[in-house]
Amino acid sequence: MSPYTDEGPISEEELAQNRLYPVLERWRASLGDRLAGDWLEWWRSPTVNVAIREPSADEVSILSREAAEIGWEARIVPARHTASELQDFTKRATALIARRQPDALISAGPDPSTNKIYVVLREPDRSLIEELYRSLPQDVMILSIESGTWTSYVPLA
Repeated sequence: MSPYTDEGPISEEELAQNRLYPVLERWRASLGDRLAGDWLEWWRSPTVNVAIREPSADEVSILSREAAEIGWEARIVPARHTASELQDFTKRATALIARRQPDALISAGPDPSTNKIYVVLREPDRSLIEELYRSLPQDVMILSIESGTWTSYVPLA
């Protein structure tokens, strides 16, 4: 990941992100397949969230210390599914939709903050939705229907 830059003078947020990127790359390499994803928050202080399958106490300590050394807070989020598993679930969902009703899909992809995948469909096709639920683990998909200008969320159960 390259440092964040844009037009104009560099902001404090850009400087903070530029300090974080090499640290994130090192964490991604060391966590390997157990990494579920990472995302940034800027509410109170710069926070890097790192979702990890089965994080150890040592990892929490190390990541927290390394983040603090560059002015960030680290939040370690235990995850059930890894990033590669979420990608696989996304591929399974999109392949099923492509076979059944190719025009139904608006978007799909992993969301590390929820440790789930999002699937957005154009219409509430009952048989397609039932097949999606049968083909994926029950806890892995957030499904929404967006037709026109409104959005409704379909419950998982």
